[in-house]
Amino acid sequence: MVGYVEYKVILDVPDIDIYKQITKEFNEHFEFFNYNFNLATSMLGKEGYKIRSAYRDKLCEENKGLDPKETFKMITYHATALARALQARKKFINEHPEKIRLTREIIKHRPNAKIITFSATTEIAEKIGYGYVYTGKDSKKKGRITLNEFANKPSGVLNTVKKCDEGLDCPGINLAIILGYDSSPTRYKQRKGRAIRKEGNKISELFTFVINDTVETSWFAKSHSEDPSKKKETLEVNEPIPINEENLMKVLRGEDYETYKRPVSKFTFRF
Repeated sequence: MVGYVEYKVILDVPDIDIYKQITKEFNEHFEFFNYNFNLATSMLGKEGYKIRSAYRDKLCEENKGLDPKETFKMITYHATALARALQARKKFINEHPEKIRLTREIIKHRPNAKIITFSATTEIAEKIGYGYVYTGKDSKKKGRITLNEFANKPSGVLNTVKKCDEGLDCPGINLAIILGYDSSPTRYKQRKGRAIRKEGNKISELFTFVINDTVETSWFAKSHSEDPSKKKETLEVNEPIPINEENLMKVLRGEDYETYKRPVSKFTFRF
């Protein structure tokens, strides 16, 4: 028996040029470190000052005409700007308002469902505006009360970040919405597992948002490339069905829909 259906909701957002500009800036600073991500990010870590100093010495040794003081300033500038661009890009993806708007549409069209949402930040989980919010922000006691109340309801919404990735024992969940994620197949399996738990003839729905022309397309592909649940026999594994916003609404209304037609970007993103 097929226990769930998963939709890959591909978003062609109107402000994608903002993301492209951020990525352009990111790559300019990344190039300074010869596209060595570990080196670049270590420049601002706990040992950042020492690593920047060592990198300055290396550059000055290789290029005798460099001024050590100015070189150190340049290294710090590029490392700081790269980190800032990286965070801006993640923020664009994880906190895009289209994800929140469409999450609300899914919730409104499934009033009798028991829903769990996964966001990248507590702020986004709170902005959804329906049901409970269960994150590390509240005390353990309040968290237990929230889970107990949600578990005892036949329907409703539980908005989470990471606390429910594993270990949540809440029967009846039959719909999951994933707004924020990364490339981890294990985390994907854990989140999917919250909704596809086999219970009688329950058929669950999963909706994962993917902003096209961003690194999120790569994250989605990697998170699904080694799906550990394929090793289990309790549920048949379905390939995600790609749809756009128009066809998402048709799915929610129970109408015939078409799969996504525009090519999804297949860029090889470094990070």
